Amino acid sequence: MSSVRQVSIRPEGRRRIDSRYLLIREAILDKQQLAGLYKGKRMMACPHALGWLDERPYVLCYRFLGPSLKTERQDLWQWMALQDFAHLAMRSGHWYSAPPETRPPLPGVEIDVEVRP
Repeated sequence: MSSVRQVSIRPEGRRRIDSRYLLIREAILDKQQLAGLYKGKRMMACPHALGWLDERPYVLCYRFLGPSLKTERQDLWQWMALQDFAHLAMRSGHWYSAPPETRPPLPGVEIDVEVRP
């Protein structure tokens, strides 16, 4: 059974928390899927971690629908910049994941909330 680790939301510096950030945070806490456009292309994913890198928010997603998906498990994980999302929605459905050792690192990211195995 996985657990969720969360830290209180305290915007620091130039960090700006918008509706996308709050939606993704809620999706992680409730283990819900995300659907929308990423860089203009349709995608669906299960968000696993949300954090900051260089004052910009990023989400670690396990993608199961979208452009250029490969069959290798590690290629399904992706750190995604929140600024590149549009028409984002949370939806119920199967929670997709993979072993944590397959997650790609993002050096320097400060995690706000994440799903832990």
